[in-house]
Amino acid sequence: MTLGICVSLKNRSNLIVKQEDPIATYKFIAKYIKPSPTDVEPPAILPSGDIQLFLFPRMIASLQSIRKAGDDWHIIVVDYTSTDIDVPLFLQQALPDIPYTLITKNETFNRGGGLDAAAEAAKTMGIDTLFFCDSDMIFTEHDIFDQAYDALSKNKIYYPICFSYTTSKHSHGFWRDSGYGMVFMTTAMYFTTDRWRNNITWGWEDRALHDSLDPALLVRARANGYYHQWHPNSSEFKTKEYAVKTYMGANSALPRSS
Repeated sequence: MTLGICVSLKNRSNLIVKQEDPIATYKFIAKYIKPSPTDVEPPAILPSGDIQLFLFPRMIASLQSIRKAGDDWHIIVVDYTSTDIDVPLFLQQALPDIPYTLITKNETFNRGGGLDAAAEAAKTMGIDTLFFCDSDMIFTEHDIFDQAYDALSKNKIYYPICFSYTTSKHSHGFWRDSGYGMVFMTTAMYFTTDRWRNNITWGWEDRALHDSLDPALLVRARANGYYHQWHPNSSEFKTKEYAVKTYMGANSALPRSS
């Protein structure tokens, strides 16, 4: 089983952001917030009090740290001309042992279109399984891949549930039971679905793909050692790289690239 880890990327490798009040920001889910089940190093706090985030580099480093000898992985990054770091140089230096493919697109950031392009590349390379993953995740255990391999062996689609940090110190968070952004499925099965649609705004494409799938095929479970790194929860941050500054709606629905 060869696993293509697919990431759609735009400026998530070196960011300076402001602190955020977690109590006010997450008051609507206050009863679900709990201490982190594992110590995960928090981002650096600068002398100014701002926070420096290395989201994508930390994700890549964590994959390197938990990979087992039998894992046949190929990382496929679709980068929409990030300007915060030199992405080709970073991947060359950060992935000495894991094969990778970098696809650069000089156009408006499009998460759904990028993930679909990664899947197309995986299909061309003969990669038989896919993990669609965001650039701000971090892994401390292999459990997510063990669960995925079990589900895939039964021809199921696996939606892992992550623990999502609500504090910049990575001290507290919640299990993101309602998230649909990350998913494992076979390559063959992906190309029988509605696939990721092009989107120029934040959030719409996750649920669109999920809702198009046969519920009988879905496996959804929490994964140990699988975390969403802290970053601001503001609309301004989430929509920074999108052409349409909104969460979802008719403006996000564009045809898929041919």
